[in-house]
Amino acid sequence: MNDHASIFVGTLVPSGHPLWPDSATASRGGLDDAVPPGGIPAQAFWSVSLYAVDKDGQFLAANPINRYQISSRTPGLVVNADGSVDIWLQAQRPMDAQAANWLPTPADGRHFTLFARAYEPTGSVLTGTFKMPPVELLP
Repeated sequence: MNDHASIFVGTLVPSGHPLWPDSATASRGGLDDAVPPGGIPAQAFWSVSLYAVDKDGQFLAANPINRYQISSRTPGLVVNADGSVDIWLQAQRPMDAQAANWLPTPADGRHFTLFARAYEPTGSVLTGTFKMPPVELLP
């Protein structure tokens, strides 16, 4: 483990399918990436960034709000009562309070990858026991 930054990469939902904002996902409300209570253990900050995947690599995807990450420093971040953070992953803006934690997915339906980072990681990140919760398909 690196004591400056640690990175966790997510490319699949629990069913084993790639992260892909297809029409089936959109009709069910999108995807949710949950940061556990207390966030990703870090002294500086944590972040979750979204990259669109294409044949030449992984790149930030243009989106209507110019947001490419959600972090512990995101203005207006909504934190759940238990200290966890739900990050809403979908192409269309979600309703109400969910919009504060919206990380737009590629509107053109490309696959995407999530990178969770801990800057100046602490505790379970440094010991190698920290695990990001899986990305969940919302009903």
